[in-house]
Amino acid sequence: MSALCPRVYVERIAAKRFAEVILQPYAVEIIDGGTSSGAISKAMGSLLDNPEQPVAVLLDGPSGTSREIAEERATIKRLLARAALEGWYVALAIPRLDAWAMTDPRIKQDFESFQHGKASYQDRSLRIGELIKRHPFDPSELYRSNADFKGLVEFLQKHSPVPTTGS
Repeated sequence: MSALCPRVYVERIAAKRFAEVILQPYAVEIIDGGTSSGAISKAMGSLLDNPEQPVAVLLDGPSGTSREIAEERATIKRLLARAALEGWYVALAIPRLDAWAMTDPRIKQDFESFQHGKASYQDRSLRIGELIKRHPFDPSELYRSNADFKGLVEFLQKHSPVPTTGS
């Protein structure tokens, strides 16, 4: 367990909104890197400047084959390993963070009816904050079915400065 709150780097403001909802139960600081390479670069800088600060990179997954996804993950891991051998985690939301959010049936139902199911990623990211005001995101299905999310949660719990509630 670290005395510092883990930082989670994402690639844009819409992804930050989704991450804030999905990771709400955990003591984390979510930082918008602007782009995927910006998020990776900022995470590397954080590891170099403050090696005791746990860092996670949470990016929307690349479109493509499972091989292309594995290559993307391996590239990010190699880059982070250059900055620090440990204290970091890479999670790819396949295909995107809005799909992760839609593992909560209530959010899925709303997103499928909102703007006749044709809302943009940006519009969904703005809407999700309103959806969870009365009922928080339910991560149980995502935790059960998604290895990246499960690994991220376990990393955050391991490195959290305070006990967290969650999956």
